[in-house]
Amino acid sequence: AGHDRELAGEVTIAAPEGLASFALTRWLADFRLRYPGITLRIKVGNQVVDLRTRAADMALQLATPTDPRAVGVQVGTFRVHPFAAPDYLERAGVPSGLDDLAGHDLLDHWGYAALPGFEKWRRLVADHPRVVFATDSARVYLEAARAGLGIAFLPVYYARSMPNLRELELDMAVAMPLWLVSHSETNGAARVQAVFRYLRERFADPAETRFA
Repeated sequence: AGHDRELAGEVTIAAPEGLASFALTRWLADFRLRYPGITLRIKVGNQVVDLRTRAADMALQLATPTDPRAVGVQVGTFRVHPFAAPDYLERAGVPSGLDDLAGHDLLDHWGYAALPGFEKWRRLVADHPRVVFATDSARVYLEAARAGLGIAFLPVYYARSMPNLRELELDMAVAMPLWLVSHSETNGAARVQAVFRYLRERFADPAETRFA
Protein backbone atom coordinates (compact mmCIF):
# COMPACT_ATOMS: atom_id res chain seq x y z
CA ALA A 1 0.00 0.00 0.00
CA GLY A 2 2.86 2.34 0.80
CA HIS A 3 4.47 1.61 -2.57
CA ASP A 4 1.20 2.39 -4.33
CA ARG A 5 1.27 5.87 -2.83
CA GLU A 6 4.76 6.54 -4.17
CA LEU A 7 5.58 8.22 -7.47
CA ALA A 8 8.01 5.43 -8.24
CA GLY A 9 8.01 2.08 -9.98
CA GLU A 10 6.93 0.76 -13.37
CA VAL A 11 3.87 1.72 -15.39
CA THR A 12 2.96 -0.20 -18.54
CA ILE A 13 1.08 1.48 -21.38
CA ALA A 14 -0.41 -0.55 -24.23
CA ALA A 15 -0.60 1.32 -27.53
CA PRO A 16 -0.56 0.78 -31.30
CA GLU A 17 2.92 0.94 -32.78
CA GLY A 18 2.44 4.25 -34.58
CA LEU A 19 1.13 6.05 -31.51
CA ALA A 20 3.87 4.53 -29.39
CA SER A 21 6.55 5.65 -31.85
CA PHE A 22 5.34 9.12 -32.78
CA ALA A 23 3.54 10.31 -29.65
CA LEU A 24 4.45 8.45 -26.48
CA THR A 25 8.19 8.10 -26.96
CA ARG A 26 8.54 11.76 -27.95
CA TRP A 27 6.96 12.76 -24.66
CA LEU A 28 9.13 10.57 -22.42
CA ALA A 29 11.94 13.07 -21.88
CA ASP A 30 9.57 15.64 -20.40
CA PHE A 31 7.83 12.97 -18.35
CA ARG A 32 11.17 11.84 -16.88
CA LEU A 33 11.92 15.39 -15.74
CA ARG A 34 8.59 15.51 -13.89
CA TYR A 35 8.65 11.98 -12.49
CA PRO A 36 12.22 10.64 -12.35
CA GLY A 37 11.17 7.70 -10.20
CA ILE A 38 8.69 6.25 -12.68
CA THR A 39 9.76 3.87 -15.43
CA LEU A 40 7.47 3.55 -18.44
CA ARG A 41 7.07 0.28 -20.29
CA ILE A 42 5.38 0.42 -23.71
CA LYS A 43 3.49 -2.66 -24.88
CA VAL A 44 2.99 -2.39 -28.65
CA GLY A 45 0.09 -3.97 -30.51
CA ASN A 46 -3.20 -3.30 -32.29
CA GLN A 47 -5.25 -5.70 -30.18
CA VAL A 48 -7.27 -4.36 -27.24
CA VAL A 49 -5.58 -5.37 -24.00
CA ASP A 50 -7.61 -6.76 -21.10
CA LEU A 51 -6.48 -4.43 -18.33
CA ARG A 52 -7.98 -6.69 -15.67
CA THR A 53 -5.15 -9.17 -16.30
CA ARG A 54 -2.54 -6.50 -15.46
CA ALA A 55 -0.93 -6.99 -18.86
CA ALA A 56 -0.87 -3.18 -18.86
CA ASP A 57 -1.82 -0.42 -16.46
CA MET A 58 -3.52 1.64 -19.16
CA ALA A 59 -4.06 1.63 -22.90
CA LEU A 60 -4.37 3.98 -25.83
CA GLN A 61 -6.95 2.35 -28.06
CA LEU A 62 -9.46 2.96 -30.83
CA ALA A 63 -12.11 0.60 -29.51
CA THR A 64 -14.71 2.18 -27.21
CA PRO A 65 -14.31 0.80 -23.66
CA THR A 66 -17.07 -1.69 -22.88
CA ASP A 67 -16.10 -2.90 -19.40
CA PRO A 68 -18.23 -0.97 -16.87
CA ARG A 69 -15.22 -0.86 -14.55
CA ALA A 70 -13.00 0.76 -17.17
CA VAL A 71 -12.04 4.40 -16.70
CA GLY A 72 -11.82 5.86 -20.19
CA VAL A 73 -11.53 9.36 -21.62
CA GLN A 74 -11.47 10.41 -25.25
CA VAL A 75 -8.15 12.20 -25.67
CA GLY A 76 -8.32 12.92 -29.40
CA THR A 77 -9.38 11.79 -32.83
CA PHE A 78 -7.52 9.19 -34.86
CA ARG A 79 -7.73 10.26 -38.51
CA VAL A 80 -6.46 8.18 -41.43
CA HIS A 81 -6.24 9.47 -45.03
CA PRO A 82 -4.50 8.38 -48.25
CA PHE A 83 -0.97 9.74 -48.69
CA ALA A 84 1.88 9.35 -51.12
CA ALA A 85 5.38 10.73 -51.52
CA PRO A 86 5.92 13.53 -54.06
CA ASP A 87 8.42 11.32 -55.92
CA TYR A 88 5.75 8.67 -56.49
CA LEU A 89 3.16 11.22 -57.62
CA GLU A 90 5.59 12.79 -60.06
CA ARG A 91 6.20 9.38 -61.56
CA ALA A 92 2.68 7.93 -61.52
CA GLY A 93 0.48 11.04 -61.54
CA VAL A 94 -1.97 12.31 -58.96
CA PRO A 95 -5.23 10.30 -58.81
CA SER A 96 -8.32 12.49 -58.96
CA GLY A 97 -10.67 9.93 -57.40
CA LEU A 98 -11.10 6.30 -56.43
CA ASP A 99 -11.68 5.29 -60.05
CA ASP A 100 -8.14 6.41 -60.88
CA LEU A 101 -6.56 4.05 -58.37
CA ALA A 102 -6.69 1.05 -60.71
CA GLY A 103 -3.54 2.33 -62.36
CA HIS A 104 -1.69 3.02 -59.12
CA ASP A 105 0.39 0.99 -56.70
CA LEU A 106 -1.13 0.52 -53.25
CA LEU A 107 0.58 -0.25 -49.95
CA ASP A 108 -1.23 -2.25 -47.28
CA HIS A 109 -0.94 -2.73 -43.53
CA TRP A 110 -2.15 -6.12 -42.29
CA GLY A 111 -2.95 -4.68 -38.88
CA TYR A 112 -5.84 -2.70 -40.34
CA ALA A 113 -7.85 -5.90 -40.64
CA ALA A 114 -8.48 -5.78 -36.88
CA LEU A 115 -9.44 -2.11 -36.64
CA PRO A 116 -12.95 -0.65 -36.81
CA GLY A 117 -13.81 1.81 -39.56
CA PHE A 118 -11.41 0.45 -42.18
CA GLU A 119 -13.94 -1.57 -44.20
CA LYS A 120 -13.73 0.65 -47.29
CA TRP A 121 -9.96 0.43 -47.43
CA ARG A 122 -10.02 -3.33 -46.87
CA ARG A 123 -12.46 -3.78 -49.77
CA LEU A 124 -10.30 -1.61 -51.99
CA VAL A 125 -7.15 -3.57 -51.22
CA ALA A 126 -8.90 -6.95 -51.57
CA ASP A 127 -10.02 -6.16 -55.13
CA HIS A 128 -7.01 -4.15 -56.31
CA PRO A 129 -4.62 -5.67 -58.88
CA ARG A 130 -1.55 -3.70 -57.76
CA VAL A 131 -1.03 -4.09 -54.02
CA VAL A 132 2.74 -4.05 -54.33
CA PHE A 133 3.76 -3.95 -50.66
CA ALA A 134 2.30 -5.10 -47.34
CA THR A 135 3.55 -5.23 -43.77
CA ASP A 136 2.32 -5.54 -40.19
CA SER A 137 4.66 -2.79 -38.95
CA ALA A 138 3.46 0.80 -38.72
CA ARG A 139 7.02 2.09 -38.97
CA VAL A 140 7.83 -0.03 -42.03
CA TYR A 141 4.54 1.01 -43.64
CA LEU A 142 5.35 4.68 -43.14
CA GLU A 143 8.85 4.28 -44.54
CA ALA A 144 7.50 2.47 -47.61
CA ALA A 145 5.23 5.43 -48.33
CA ARG A 146 8.03 7.92 -47.76
CA ALA A 147 10.27 5.93 -50.10
CA GLY A 148 7.74 6.34 -52.92
CA LEU A 149 6.58 2.74 -53.26
CA GLY A 150 2.94 3.76 -53.71
CA ILE A 151 -0.19 5.12 -52.06
CA ALA A 152 -0.67 4.32 -48.38
CA PHE A 153 -3.52 4.80 -45.91
CA LEU A 154 -1.79 6.61 -43.08
CA PRO A 155 -2.69 8.33 -39.81
CA VAL A 156 -2.80 12.08 -40.36
CA TYR A 157 -0.47 12.73 -37.42
CA TYR A 158 2.36 11.09 -39.40
CA ALA A 159 2.06 13.63 -42.18
CA ARG A 160 1.90 16.53 -39.74
CA SER A 161 5.22 15.35 -38.37
CA MET A 162 6.68 14.58 -41.81
CA PRO A 163 5.70 17.14 -44.45
CA ASN A 164 7.30 15.15 -47.27
CA LEU A 165 4.04 13.20 -47.63
CA ARG A 166 1.16 14.58 -49.70
CA GLU A 167 -2.45 14.00 -48.73
CA LEU A 168 -4.76 12.81 -51.54
CA GLU A 169 -8.42 13.79 -51.94
CA LEU A 170 -9.97 10.40 -52.70
CA ASP A 171 -13.12 10.19 -50.56
CA MET A 172 -11.31 7.62 -48.44
CA ALA A 173 -10.98 8.82 -44.87
CA VAL A 174 -11.47 7.39 -41.39
CA ALA A 175 -11.98 9.33 -38.16
CA MET A 176 -12.34 7.47 -34.87
CA PRO A 177 -12.21 8.46 -31.21
CA LEU A 178 -8.89 7.80 -29.52
CA TRP A 179 -9.33 6.56 -25.95
CA LEU A 180 -7.05 6.53 -22.94
CA VAL A 181 -8.27 3.75 -20.68
CA SER A 182 -7.35 2.39 -17.27
CA HIS A 183 -9.20 -0.01 -14.99
CA SER A 184 -10.79 0.83 -11.66
CA GLU A 185 -9.44 -2.38 -10.13
CA THR A 186 -5.81 -1.57 -10.90
CA ASN A 187 -5.45 2.21 -11.29
CA GLY A 188 -5.25 3.19 -7.64
CA ALA A 189 -1.45 3.51 -7.55
CA ALA A 190 -0.15 7.08 -7.51
CA ARG A 191 2.35 6.32 -10.29
CA VAL A 192 -0.45 5.05 -12.58
CA GLN A 193 -2.59 8.09 -11.87
CA ALA A 194 0.39 10.37 -12.59
CA VAL A 195 0.95 8.81 -16.01
CA PHE A 196 -2.76 8.88 -16.85
CA ARG A 197 -2.99 12.54 -15.86
CA TYR A 198 0.17 13.45 -17.78
CA LEU A 199 -1.03 11.83 -21.01
CA ARG A 200 -4.38 13.59 -20.75
CA GLU A 201 -2.54 16.88 -20.38
CA ARG A 202 -0.33 16.23 -23.40
CA PHE A 203 -3.22 15.32 -25.67
CA ALA A 204 -5.19 18.35 -24.44
CA ASP A 205 -2.30 20.78 -24.93
CA PRO A 206 -3.45 23.46 -27.46
CA ALA A 207 -0.05 23.15 -29.15
CA GLU A 208 -0.72 19.47 -29.85
CA THR A 209 -2.76 19.68 -33.06
CA ARG A 210 -2.10 16.22 -34.49
CA PHE A 211 -5.10 14.66 -32.74
CA ALA A 212 -7.50 17.60 -32.90
